[in-house]
Parts: sequence; structure tokens; C-alpha cells
Amino acid sequence: MKKIVKNKYLDSLLKLMLLSAIIHVVILLIYSITNLNSDKLNFFNIVGIDLLIPALGSGTLNLFIGIIVMLALYILFLKISKKD
Repeated sequence: MKKIVKNKYLDSLLKLMLLSAIIHVVILLIYSITNLNSDKLNFFNIVGIDLLIPALGSGTLNLFIGIIVMLALYILFLKISKKD
């Protein structure tokens, strides 16, 4: 398996966090499909910002804003990784 960082302890921790996040999103996808409710797929719900600002966790507009934020972060990470 490819290392993320050189420190083996930090590498293991980051891989654990990544695996946990993937499992979390898969469970949310299954829940959203079975209950026909996309509120749980809101990016602000997934990262927990809705705990600080509850209004961001619900509503169609906030769902689309969450998608835009998620895409913007993806593009940012993609541009950063292309520099390497």
C-alpha cells in the first residue's frame, strides 16, 4: 500500500481516517437511497458544520451550496496535487 506520509504512525492514522470517511459516506448513500431523503448527503451535514450553524444542514438551497463547496474543494486539491 502506498504511503501518504513518511511517518508510519501518522500514515496509519490518516489511512484509518480515510477508511472511516469512506464507510461513513457509503452508509449515508445507502440511508439516503432507502429513505429517499438527500438531507444526509448535504456536505455541511457530513463534515458537521450543521452542528455549529443548524440552518446549513437542511434545505434544497443549502444542499446545492454544499455541492458547490465540495466541488470547489475537490478542484483546489486537484490543482495542488498537480503541482507535485
